[in-house]
Amino acid sequence: MSPVVFRRSPAVEETHVGDRVVLYHRKSGNAIVLNPTATILWEGLQRDADSLELTARLSSRFTDIEPDTIAADVRVCLEQLSTELLIEQVS
Repeated sequence: MSPVVFRRSPAVEETHVGDRVVLYHRKSGNAIVLNPTATILWEGLQRDADSLELTARLSSRFTDIEPDTIAADVRVCLEQLSTELLIEQVS
């Protein structure tokens, strides 16, 4: 089974504030401030990406953290972004 691919919702506006990103979903009114690590994940979603690609992106930045820990954190972040309608599944 292939990993699920995600993309940013076209209804999301973003504003950069230092090393964080503020996301606003125009239709739902949901807003969220991403911490610096989630901001890296968000940047990885500039094009369609799956959890394996996003985990690899973070693992290359945080070499002192176990890849399994990063993978779990990526899954949680993707679930939260999906719940807030900020990303959507492509496949």
